[in-house]
Amino acid sequence: MALVKEHGLLEQTKDMHQALVYYTKAAEQDHTEAMLDLIRIYSSPPIQPDMALKWCHCASEKGVEKADYLLGVYYEEGFDQITPDYPRALSYFTKAASKGYLPAEERLNRPLGEVEKRPQRHQCFVM
Repeated sequence: MALVKEHGLLEQTKDMHQALVYYTKAAEQDHTEAMLDLIRIYSSPPIQPDMALKWCHCASEKGVEKADYLLGVYYEEGFDQITPDYPRALSYFTKAASKGYLPAEERLNRPLGEVEKRPQRHQCFVM
């Protein structure tokens, strides 16, 4: 029902507030896809970093490799109150890669120094 409300499917009116209610109820019942949807929504403008981080940590604790990867990105690039912490980013990328998450493996296999050449982002959008 959350997708229906978020995107206005099945001839329903779009209602982001109601979609968030449905996603949150599902996430609170350990539905990891709902957690990822909340991360995506809260990481998109207007961002709500506290909520994005809350659900990212919850999903990571449930073993969701994409959440591990996103936490790696947050710690590598900085996100709201998180300042860049490369060792911590590396641990999250390693955790995601150990579960076979290809983007994390690619992140770990980048040439040394590539991180420093990239412009630092202060927002991270989840797709």
